[in-house]
Amino acid sequence: MQLDVAGILSLAKGNVLHPLNLHPQLPVKGAFKLDDFREVANCSSKHAPCLLQTSSTNSGESHHTTMDLPDAMKKPNLSQTEGAAAKPEVKADIPAPGAFPSAASAGTAPVSPPPAAAAAVEKIASTVSSAAKTAEKIAVNPAAAAAAAEQNPAFKAMGLPNTKKWSLPSKPWLAFFALVGTFTAAKLYDKYHTNKIQEKWIKRVEHLSKEPLGTMELPRKIAVYASAPPGDGRDPARELFKDFVKPILVASAVDYEVVEGRREGEVRSAIAEKIRAMRRGEGRDHDETPWMKGIKKDEVGGSLILGRHTYKEYVLGMHEGILGPDTLPPPPAPEPTPEGETPAEEPKKSNTIPAATIEPEQYATATPAADVEHPKPYALIPLPHILGFLNTHIRTWRYLNKRHLADEIGALTVSAILASHDRPWSPEDAEALQEEEWDWVKQYRPKGEAEEVRKGEWTSRVVWDDRVVREWRVYELSPEIRMEEEAIKAGTWVAKEEKVQ
Repeated sequence: MQLDVAGILSLAKGNVLHPLNLHPQLPVKGAFKLDDFREVANCSSKHAPCLLQTSSTNSGESHHTTMDLPDAMKKPNLSQTEGAAAKPEVKADIPAPGAFPSAASAGTAPVSPPPAAAAAVEKIASTVSSAAKTAEKIAVNPAAAAAAAEQNPAFKAMGLPNTKKWSLPSKPWLAFFALVGTFTAAKLYDKYHTNKIQEKWIKRVEHLSKEPLGTMELPRKIAVYASAPPGDGRDPARELFKDFVKPILVASAVDYEVVEGRREGEVRSAIAEKIRAMRRGEGRDHDETPWMKGIKKDEVGGSLILGRHTYKEYVLGMHEGILGPDTLPPPPAPEPTPEGETPAEEPKKSNTIPAATIEPEQYATATPAADVEHPKPYALIPLPHILGFLNTHIRTWRYLNKRHLADEIGALTVSAILASHDRPWSPEDAEALQEEEWDWVKQYRPKGEAEEVRKGEWTSRVVWDDRVVREWRVYELSPEIRMEEEAIKAGTWVAKEEKVQ
């Protein structure tokens, strides 16, 4: 009896060719060998009109089914070869002869399968081939079947397919990926919210850049005082100004002038010298020139002071310029050269910072200058900066939480730009940002009464004279803006557009 393509498809639909004997209730038993499955796969993959020939015996109810293929496509049966190991046989249920109509019984010659049937046969043959290989592995090594059926529980929970190529990395790699991923996610989260906070404060002042400026008017100008933190260079102060202060100043179209100090005392000397020049009348001729007549100057002004150490120099410089003399003492004269000796080369210009012309203990006995303009209000900007390997955890925490610093600096900068609200200076302002001193290097930190104190602008206490500070003003956010910010943080703020609706 012969089975054509229709018979093969019928056998495949009943899973008769599966080597795991999935239908044990079929009436007729049979046996397939592993080489036979391989030959079926090889035959069908070439789209050849191969036939399955089944032979039956009438002497019993059991029938044995074999596959006859062309000699060129047959493989040698290793089980019948002398000295070869016997291949395991896989039992399968085979229907009795005559269960399916054959081409021979119908009296027609076998024909080539159509393309759709050929594709189906190829798919069936590949399934049979893979099943044969799996059956061979199971027969040789039963433990491989259990290993193949198991799947990594982590991949199984994620819904990934079962494959041996995927495996979890080792514990060191898992720890590395977890640490790097956590740190990266924390930084990206902080950067995202920092940008959002800056956009919020920029929107508060960007309307100023759209206001027209007259041809005979000068833009508003703000003085920015910055100095290198104790024990470090100017980069920390510059980065803080560039990241958090400058974008808001640029968005508001406000002009600014930066007074920068690289060493201790430079900002104090610059402020004092500016006030002394004002007392001497220098710089006023420039305002009286013909091209400056009729030009309206800025009357608001204002200052931004970066850091506690710069604030100490600001206070000392203001007192020195107002209470001290209006000129610096002349430098000491060089020693005369004896007769007969050649004069030494002219000394190079000294880069030393001039010493203060008045000490804080002399403030009470000094007379303040009367022809000095009242200082403009100021806003004190925090500049947290800490050094040292043992403080790495503090530096890391601050690096991942810059959004809070951006919010505080943005509020102070906007208060100075809008200049809509300020308050008188109070003695409590002398201790502002005092917590920054504990982050400085050891030689600049506050000392006890019994310890020797290093003499300098950064280590000295803030001393003031009431005659100087009584005209000082400090910028603050207006009550309306403060209420809006508190409502935003509490989640109860409603925009004006929503209120109108």
